[in-house]
Amino acid sequence: MSQPTNWPGQPQPDPQQPVFPPAGAPQPAQGWAPQAAQPAPGQPYGTQPGGAPYGMAPATARPSIDLSKVSIFEWIVMGAGVLTLIFSFLPYYTVNIMGIASMSNNGWHGFLGWFGALLVFLAAVVVAAKVFMGIDQPIIPMAAAGLAGLGFIFTFIALFVLPTLSLTYMGQTETFTAGDLKDSAGMASAGRGVGFWFCLILALVATAAAVMIFLGKKDFSSLTAPKPVYGGFGAPAAQGFGQPQPGFAQPQGFAQPQQQFPQQAQFPQQQFPQQPQFPQQMPPADQVPPVVPPVA
Repeated sequence: MSQPTNWPGQPQPDPQQPVFPPAGAPQPAQGWAPQAAQPAPGQPYGTQPGGAPYGMAPATARPSIDLSKVSIFEWIVMGAGVLTLIFSFLPYYTVNIMGIASMSNNGWHGFLGWFGALLVFLAAVVVAAKVFMGIDQPIIPMAAAGLAGLGFIFTFIALFVLPTLSLTYMGQTETFTAGDLKDSAGMASAGRGVGFWFCLILALVATAAAVMIFLGKKDFSSLTAPKPVYGGFGAPAAQGFGQPQPGFAQPQGFAQPQQQFPQQAQFPQQQFPQQPQFPQQMPPADQVPPVVPPVA
């Protein structure tokens, strides 16, 4: 049965006085107790070096934007996307009535017009996310090329498809369809305005630049590859024997050792006695055969 430690009337220990362990109790090891991290100068108490409270991940700094590393094709895609969206609000579809009245609608009055312009603008947004937000994923060049290409296709189809147009002339709003233009017996004709042609050209430019990004091109100089040097018969020029091979440069200051062969012993040439020369004897005159003249 446990006994209470404090009895009524017994003096209570002073909390201000230090409490020492009893004699014979093991002493704690020195230097093992963890020390609380002290805040850096100027850092609020209770926060970690990142500035966030303890228990929360510190905020990561955004990567700095180096505009010198942005390729010319990325600038082209972003600029073409923004301009395509702007020009889609200009006269896109036009209707000419008897040559005396002309009315127009912008690209947002037909599905093909606004959808094509929106796809090209989304391609610019994807490239801008890579440039300004540091989102460098392998799918970004493919997505930009696909969006720009689809935008060009939809814009090109809008050249042959006329949507339902709501045109206002002299305070009256008229609705025109492709069937109405056919029934007008040539009194009304449809065309395309300046906004359509700018959107079509910009969509083509954005598609070409996005394809260059997908192929890993940085500028226009990378489009032309250096031509290899060939020999006389169309084969690469052969490298001479003894020349250093590419990638294995000979260190300077060290001459290549040459193998020395022992000099062969020279033997004296044997002299042979010269043969005597006898004078050439001529045959006697009586033994010389007579000269027979030729027969005529």
